[in-house]
Amino acid sequence: KKKKKKKKKKKRKRIELALNMLNEASRAVRDMPSTVLFPVLYSLVGIGYMAFWLAIALYIYSCKQKDTKTTPDDLVEYFGANYVETSFNVDMKVLSFNALVYHFLCLMYMVQVIIYFGFMVLAGAFADWYFSIWDSTQTQKKKERMLTITTTKRVLRFHLGSLAFGALLITPVRLLRWALLYVQHKTENAQNILAKCLLGCADCCLKCLECIIDKINKEGFIFTTIYGTNFCYSSIIAVKLVFSNAMRATFVEGISHYMELFGRLTISALTTGICMIAFSEATYYSHNLSSILLPGLAVFIVSYMIGSLFMLVYEVAVDTIFLCYLVDEQVHPGGPKFAHEELTNMTSLQKKGSP
Repeated sequence: KKKKKKKKKKKRKRIELALNMLNEASRAVRDMPSTVLFPVLYSLVGIGYMAFWLAIALYIYSCKQKDTKTTPDDLVEYFGANYVETSFNVDMKVLSFNALVYHFLCLMYMVQVIIYFGFMVLAGAFADWYFSIWDSTQTQKKKERMLTITTTKRVLRFHLGSLAFGALLITPVRLLRWALLYVQHKTENAQNILAKCLLGCADCCLKCLECIIDKINKEGFIFTTIYGTNFCYSSIIAVKLVFSNAMRATFVEGISHYMELFGRLTISALTTGICMIAFSEATYYSHNLSSILLPGLAVFIVSYMIGSLFMLVYEVAVDTIFLCYLVDEQVHPGGPKFAHEELTNMTSLQKKGSP
């Protein structure tokens, strides 16, 4: 019975810690409203790069072979002695295909760099916020203004190499998954049950490997924003720190994940409900729409995407503040110096050497 009570107490403490982390993340987002707007600008950068990539891809696809030929005698006075003829040939098709493959590889890599850039900027802002000093009332941090701009400059100046290396680690795994999906699609009709099972297992293993590398990269980026150390060292130390607090990390990750999912669904449901009420009550829509289901579905999808974009900020906040809390706790054994009172009180609930 005593063991069961101890286990229940530990679970309760870990759940309380996870909830306090969510509260701390909410305070960080409240104090830095610019982080909520950052995904919008960040998405515009991604859209701009995609437009640039598509334009280059069209140029590559439309490449032709140029040949200079002699103009027939009866047309010389109209077109000159020579004229240029453009045409497709086998060599150009091969070159264009190879160039498009290389261009696609660049797309996969650069998209990952852009994703990690946004993550590192937000992580840097939340880390700077955490390590700022609370005021006397414990209601607000004494922080620098516009931390997102400061961290953007810092990432561009000091951490692009870390971003590039982290993206380089995960891109080959994603390319292997794409190649595997291509093989599955091409051999779909010729596969037997065993082949389908093996390909499915391979895809599952690659997905797990991708998630592991992505998590290690992100923990390393957060640690890099805290100390400014190189990527490899930061990743090793951050992973060790998280593993030494594995149970607490599990509870924080799990609870925050479900809270973020609940937030996405709540945003989508409320937005869709309001729009469907407007569609059914407004005279214009009632006369011009035969059914409100399809517009409602479109609103739900769009609102879910927008909600996911903004909840991503909350996810980064939780991950960053949790690692900052662990660092703060490690550096100050007597109790975290920069945490809120709620988190500071939680340190007394953890035993030394507990997972």
